[in-house]
Amino acid sequence: MLRCIAVDDEPLALELLIDNIGKVPFLKLVGSCSNPVALMTLLQEKEADLIFLDIQMPGMTGMQFLQGVSQRPMVILVTAYEKHALEAFGLDVVDYLVKPVAFERFLKSCNKARELHQLRQQKSQPAQAESPGYFFVPSDYSLLKVETADIVMVEGLKQTRDALRSIEEKIQEICSQFPEYEYLLSIPGFGPDVSSKVLGALGDPFRFQNGKQVLKLAGLDLNAERSGKSSDLARPVISKKGKADLRYALYQAALIASIRDRHFIVYFTNQLRGREKEPGIKTKMRVKLAAKLLIMAWTLMRKKEPFNPDYLTIV
Repeated sequence: MLRCIAVDDEPLALELLIDNIGKVPFLKLVGSCSNPVALMTLLQEKEADLIFLDIQMPGMTGMQFLQGVSQRPMVILVTAYEKHALEAFGLDVVDYLVKPVAFERFLKSCNKARELHQLRQQKSQPAQAESPGYFFVPSDYSLLKVETADIVMVEGLKQTRDALRSIEEKIQEICSQFPEYEYLLSIPGFGPDVSSKVLGALGDPFRFQNGKQVLKLAGLDLNAERSGKSSDLARPVISKKGKADLRYALYQAALIASIRDRHFIVYFTNQLRGREKEPGIKTKMRVKLAAKLLIMAWTLMRKKEPFNPDYLTIV
């Protein structure tokens, strides 16, 4: 059993992370927090084997935590940014997951962490005389020491990559039979995983009479009035109704689109203007953007046309 801690400043992303951890039988959540400063306090109170860590967080980034804390548990980075991957592996992380993360990919990463944990435990035990755990190979005019555990780790990573590629190819093979799939892929933030979830959930788009029915399918029909609070006091909560996988996928798509696509960046910035200091406003706006993306996807499937930036103001 791996004891783990989840760290993310986005409440909904943290909830998704905790939910995924709960689905893995060999993981046990011992704590969660929203920033690396709180994480360091948590590590003094709890024993942990694995940390799921976001990168962009207030106060201290995940990369700064990795650079400043050498004695730490294993770390799997879960982030919306690809640009830190090379630097991250130089800091000895177990894996680097880019949001939105399919559960299959999350599980593969967890299996990798478990295998590494087992290898480290074996390495800490007295070595058997006939199996020193390393060997030497000639390199130029010297001998290079190669750890057996490193070879096993690299081979495991290769197998994981091959398995993921096979799954993605199978998903694309099935989904490509539906013309609507290409329209969904054209939406910023939508990749093969999100597009396949939306396609599978909506099915025939003409079975819905209006957008409210579509939003109810994903449990995204959330507003301040339902909570009995004003907008600035209402805290967005993912309901337990509707399709959870679809709901989480759409939120991650909204997160990706709002930081990577220029049209969505402008739209999201305009939505935030004048409300930047409201507690949790970015999360609330991304929930609304997730709902907008779902309506947009439904509309494109009905009209059989690719994404157009004009939909940001029309839908």
